[in-house]
Amino acid sequence: MHDGSDNILREMVVNYFHAAAENKVAGRPMPLGVLSEEGRTYLENLSGIHMKEIVEFVLNPSDCKHAYQGHFGDNEKDKGNNIPLTDTDLWKFVDVLSSPDEIVFGIDKRTDHKLYFFLKKNDVGTYNLAEVYGDKKGNLTAKSLYNTRKGISRRVNELLKSSNLTTSKTSGASLSTAKIPHLFELYKLSDKKILGKDISSEHFQSINGLYTYISHLGNSKILDENRSRQERAINKQISTTMSKTKKQPVKQVKAAQGKQDAEPVEKTANESVKNEESKAEKQHRPPQMVTVNGQKVTHAHAFRSNTNPEDMWFTAKIDGKDLKARKMSAEDVKAYHDKTITVEQLMQKYYPTKLLPKVSKEDFKAANVLSDGRTIEKFTVYKEDNEKSRDYGKYRMYAKVGNRQYRKTLSQADLDLYFDHVTTPKELVESNLGEVLNLASAYEKYKLPEGEKVENINVRKNAEGKWLISANLGVKGQTAEHELNQSDLYSLFNAKTASKEQLAAKYLTSDIKNAKAQTEQQKQSKSNSMKI
Repeated sequence: MHDGSDNILREMVVNYFHAAAENKVAGRPMPLGVLSEEGRTYLENLSGIHMKEIVEFVLNPSDCKHAYQGHFGDNEKDKGNNIPLTDTDLWKFVDVLSSPDEIVFGIDKRTDHKLYFFLKKNDVGTYNLAEVYGDKKGNLTAKSLYNTRKGISRRVNELLKSSNLTTSKTSGASLSTAKIPHLFELYKLSDKKILGKDISSEHFQSINGLYTYISHLGNSKILDENRSRQERAINKQISTTMSKTKKQPVKQVKAAQGKQDAEPVEKTANESVKNEESKAEKQHRPPQMVTVNGQKVTHAHAFRSNTNPEDMWFTAKIDGKDLKARKMSAEDVKAYHDKTITVEQLMQKYYPTKLLPKVSKEDFKAANVLSDGRTIEKFTVYKEDNEKSRDYGKYRMYAKVGNRQYRKTLSQADLDLYFDHVTTPKELVESNLGEVLNLASAYEKYKLPEGEKVENINVRKNAEGKWLISANLGVKGQTAEHELNQSDLYSLFNAKTASKEQLAAKYLTSDIKNAKAQTEQQKQSKSNSMKI
């Protein structure tokens, strides 16, 4: 199903998930379609299970509620490994079901349930339609849906090696190398046939009634970022039309030239819808801005959080791809409502790396020489998968310089630079490992507070063998002593890439500012006393 009714079904899936979470469809499973002949053959060959002739895929409200409470929005319980689901992800549920990129089969050792795992890659990770199994009626349903940060290959390997899954055919789960066919034929409300077979009137009415009920729930939580206003109007018209089993003629009034009377023209509802679709296709939304890379920014807007109405979030699309929403500051929320802040200003603040010039693959590979002439032999960014590590689930940088290897957990700002292809290995290594590598460029950012007099900077070794740094501030007194780390000691005494002033700025700036504040406070107290 690739027509307007496809979008109707997508919208109803989103509605159904929300309705299930709110207990509005308790005990009313939602059929989506029937397993195709090719799909049934594929799943039978993968699992060795013989299926009945007609296999439906249904959504159970309890399973949808479970997925919603565990993985939707702020409900996501494993934010280290998973990306919280949005309405956009629920909208794509049909794609995960009908055309997954990989399918893994296994038998749960604990429950003995025969499970299929439908996996589909996306821009940031992999959709997991987990634990697709046969119910008592021989139909298929899914226990959960979530969006993992892991790539699809890694997720497949995890399932194949899972200690919780086994099959009678292999020592682990099974994966077919055959191309996955189109798995499901989805229901159309305008057609009582599917797979060339008639749907019973009773079953058709049941499906039709449930679909009509879901489509009229009017869930205000849905923020549909997949369609323009024109598209939503068209789909609403399609939804109204498809809910009727017969085509209803629509009368259009065409004004006759030179006549006062109007001439009625008969036109079917389907023809009317097609014309509206054609008009919408011609009405392209102009970009709100174009980046330096020629990418078009559209659908930039702020929206209120469903879970915390006080919070506002900003998002946009670049070349049609959704950006992850960013929480707005109170100042920006006010400016947005007052219309005193532009889209470009909001993009600059919340997605700055999207507006920077991209680095070509050639320049990225070539930028491997540090400011002191040393070469970065190897460089990569990876996700820590060692569960015993304190950085488990976080993105880290690996670099080999000479014979030494370095690892560093990256900030979100650095990750944005890396994944948006606007930085180089040299820049990331120098900004994150510069001091460890004793680079002079790493210490250039350290400067003593302007206007502050530092008479003497003292670096000494105490009785315990620790190196300490302090400074004499004249009338403001002496700062406390702070221990120098080994990298800074080497940079000061051996590499000579750091000065005492720079190290004082790094370790003593807070002490210097506090001494100044205390002096000002004492002066003010003395002045007030003299006035009294």
